Amino acid sequence: MAAGLAALASCHSPSSPSNDSSSSTTPAAPSALSITATWDVTADIDLHVVEPSGTEIYWENLGPTASGGVMDGDADQECRTTSVGHKEVVRWPSSPPAGTYTVRLDYYDNCNAAAANYTVTISDGRTTLPAITAQFTGAGDHGNTPGVTVKTFTRTGSSFALNRVSPRGAMVFAASVLPAWPRAR
Repeated sequence: MAAGLAALASCHSPSSPSNDSSSSTTPAAPSALSITATWDVTADIDLHVVEPSGTEIYWENLGPTASGGVMDGDADQECRTTSVGHKEVVRWPSSPPAGTYTVRLDYYDNCNAAAANYTVTISDGRTTLPAITAQFTGAGDHGNTPGVTVKTFTRTGSSFALNRVSPRGAMVFAASVLPAWPRAR
């Protein structure tokens, strides 16, 4: 069910002020490409996007990347709801690179919620790919995995080319499949 999950030893330090989306005063500008993750309860869920160059955009690398990719903030970090609510966005304001993108969600902490229903949307301002919706259950992985891949897609020129890879967004992510060791926060 959670094939492809591997342990990831990294330190999620959401207390860093640069990661607090509530401190962002700049409204999101229109984007040439945006990937949005939303969820329905307070839970520490982290959006990760790997761009064609291999650079990963997430709470620890908000950007801008060499290609212009930026993350608008880290929502619900340490189980604190921010002013933007339960939402994280990675976007390219202009000229997103052509190539294959991987979108992952890391269910870091359930924040005492029984389940978290999420939706991921991908849009280039003209075309919006079908939304991916699913649910996380369990306690969360507390950073022991890189998350689950919910979508892989390719941009060619100025359009999407859908990959024939089955997204894992339709699965329920159970904490029982995760390694049992904790990591420092």
